[in-house]
Amino acid sequence: MKLIEYEIIDHGMEHSQYFQGCGTSFTNFTHVWTGVGDSSKEAYNDALDEMFMDDREAAEKMPTRPSGIRTRPRVPHDSEDVYFYVSIRARLKEGKR
Repeated sequence: MKLIEYEIIDHGMEHSQYFQGCGTSFTNFTHVWTGVGDSSKEAYNDALDEMFMDDREAAEKMPTRPSGIRTRPRVPHDSEDVYFYVSIRARLKEGKR
C-alpha cells in the first residue's frame, strides 16, 4: 500500500486501566497502530513495529527520530501498570498489483 499521510500522537504517560485508545473514526486516516513503553521513544518504536508487521513499505517511510518523541522522561520504576503511549495514524492507499 502507498502511504498518503500520517500523524504521530504522543498520548503521554497513562495508567493502562485508563488509557482510552486511539482510532480513526471521523478522520481521513484508514489505519492506526498504538505502542507502549517506558518512554515515548520506546512506545513509538513499538507502534512502528506494529505498523511494520502490517505494511513494511509504509513503515519504512516513517521518520526514525520524530520531533517530540524522546527517551526521557521515563516511567518511574515503582509505578505499576503505567506506560507511555504513542499512536501512528495513517492513510494508506491500495496499490495496483
